[in-house]
Amino acid sequence: MGTVKELDLELCASLEPDLVIIPAKLKEKIPAMEELGLTVLVVDPENRQLMKEMTELLGTATYSRETAQRLIDATDKLSADLRTTLATVLEKEEKPTVYLGGNSSFFSTAGPSMYQHSLIEQAGGENVAASLSDSYWSKISYEQLLAWDPDYIILAANAPYSVD
Repeated sequence: MGTVKELDLELCASLEPDLVIIPAKLKEKIPAMEELGLTVLVVDPENRQLMKEMTELLGTATYSRETAQRLIDATDKLSADLRTTLATVLEKEEKPTVYLGGNSSFFSTAGPSMYQHSLIEQAGGENVAASLSDSYWSKISYEQLLAWDPDYIILAANAPYSVD
């Protein structure tokens, strides 16, 4: 149907879905979608609590509450296991700094309002981009990355760039 940046409304409508689930970043598309007769559910899973709420909401909307609860229980267990495994790292006052390169560009990164930020924190790191105010992927400069001087740089798995 497109991407988070651009949605193909006509293609979506042509499939005659019972429900269309879109991220909050596309909420300006809702009036046009409703004009096409689509039922729209907006989600914003940008941290663990919002992800849990979204899973519950989707479980209700799709008549699969038990499956949604099993998913929530499984992710809660994995999170608890991760906290146990990383207990010594999480207790340290000084956390390792982390830079996360985006899917489309190495100089695109997740700020504090992105789910990826919470994953870095959950793993015991400190997101070097935590001070950015963008609500989506933020573009930075080479100089900014050098100034941050992160302890670790994480590359997106399917990115068009490489370690080299």
